Amino acid sequence: MFRTIGLDFIKFGKNNPLYLLCSLMYCIAGVFLLGANLGAVVSILMFYAISLLAVFTPLGEKILRILEHVRKIETKREKEYLLPLFEEVYMQAKEQNSKLGKIELCVIDKMTVNACALGKRTIAVTKGAMETFSGEELKAIMAHEIAHILNGDTVATLYAVIGNGIFTYFILILRAIMWFVEFLEALFTRNPILKIFIMLIRVVFDLIIFAIM
Repeated sequence: MFRTIGLDFIKFGKNNPLYLLCSLMYCIAGVFLLGANLGAVVSILMFYAISLLAVFTPLGEKILRILEHVRKIETKREKEYLLPLFEEVYMQAKEQNSKLGKIELCVIDKMTVNACALGKRTIAVTKGAMETFSGEELKAIMAHEIAHILNGDTVATLYAVIGNGIFTYFILILRAIMWFVEFLEALFTRNPILKIFIMLIRVVFDLIIFAIM
């Protein structure tokens, strides 16, 4: 599994060097937020490795499905009308590109007219799109979303939203713990008001960095 994840990450890095540059900036900012020492570097590398595992394993895609309110096909009309359209498009795409992996068609219970591709294995169509478009139009939309998956666009989104998102929350939790410890230390000094004021200034600057991240 780790070898596959490593190969996926290398392939992603070659196709998306800008994202790797952003990741480096995230790591540098995280190191400074945690104290710019060896412990901070080790923590950053460990947490970022966990984040990348979420990106290049099915876990990240499952999280993204939850965030986007995506569900599996359930109703009779979805199974008898929408699914056959998708299977036709998928088989044609598979014939043209043998490297195309398994893709699951899902539904979003919104009446907005939209469709999206998530991660490496998911295409979702809104109920509004299913009610609005004809069968041929739906097939064209599905083909478009499959092209996004083949092009690797959806992995980039997964990397940005899930990978960097999990990493940012890890750092925020660690930094909050450090804030609490600093607050307790300030209470037991001779000038607690001044110490707390300085700590609050640092908290504001830290939050500004997180907002940028």
